[in-house]
Amino acid sequence: MCTDGWGKLRYLITGGSGYIGSRLAEALSSRRKTEAVVIADIVPPHTLPGKSSFRKLDVRSMESAADALAEEKPDVLVHMAFVVDPTHDEPAMYEVNVNGTFNLLAAAASEGVERVVAMTATMAYGAWPNNPVPITESQPVHGHAHYVYARHATEADRIAQLWATLHRQREMTIVRPCTVFGPGADNHLIRMWENQAFFPDFGGGDQPTQFLHVYDCVSALLNLIENGHAGVFNLTPDDHIGWHECARLAGLEVRGVREESFTGLAEGMWRMKMPNVEIPPSFVDFFKYPYVASNDRLKAALPDWQPRYGSRETFEMMLEERAAASGRSA
Repeated sequence: MCTDGWGKLRYLITGGSGYIGSRLAEALSSRRKTEAVVIADIVPPHTLPGKSSFRKLDVRSMESAADALAEEKPDVLVHMAFVVDPTHDEPAMYEVNVNGTFNLLAAAASEGVERVVAMTATMAYGAWPNNPVPITESQPVHGHAHYVYARHATEADRIAQLWATLHRQREMTIVRPCTVFGPGADNHLIRMWENQAFFPDFGGGDQPTQFLHVYDCVSALLNLIENGHAGVFNLTPDDHIGWHECARLAGLEVRGVREESFTGLAEGMWRMKMPNVEIPPSFVDFFKYPYVASNDRLKAALPDWQPRYGSRETFEMMLEERAAASGRSA
């Protein structure tokens, strides 16, 4: 459905103070057809763009979610409230990522929200040895039994799929981006390249991965939201890059190791909460198996959208920015 001819729209963005959410709020606030943007988060954003306001919202509370939607009356709900960085408190992470998604969508159903955009991740497909390269949206999301973020992204994605099935008269757009980097980004997958002594090779060869620039992420989201495209869309660049190539660009040696020894040591360091150990050993499968996704469906829906940056370019820009910030040479 296209929004041409509609009146001005009210948006509510959960997680709107976050890295991607704040940039999307700014972009939507600048649009002529936007009436208002409600940034709903547990903390306020650094700045409030024109047409925007802040509302404190904890998605773990069904009552808080229902009150927000009843009072703000958004035409479009954009759900981006997600804990991405691994944590030792997995139940707390589940409360936000999975129960939070359920609460928001249950509230959206009861309050009559007509359009919902839910962001999950390509990690919801999981890293499996039989994954096609690339993965299309027709592939079921399998997640990962032990890597918590991937498992939560899968459960949240399935909740959104169920909502779309139960409310066919409304619009649900599920967006699955790959890892997003860009100016000012700071997360565990960035710090990993600074804290590792080497990159492990378990003997299975190099595997591809993808990095999406935040500019391309926001521009695609803006287009999907404004044009009312329902359905499921992978959000990725056109290409991919090998993990070993990433290691070389980051100045890390690719070292052959026994998987059992590496994961055993990593498990011990994770359980001991050692400094600079932010990624649990369950992430190893994402080094071993492919989980790159196709953006063909997205580009067919948005013929005027084209990613400006590729995976390697985005990765190199991230390294250069981090090096400049620390006073090192990239």
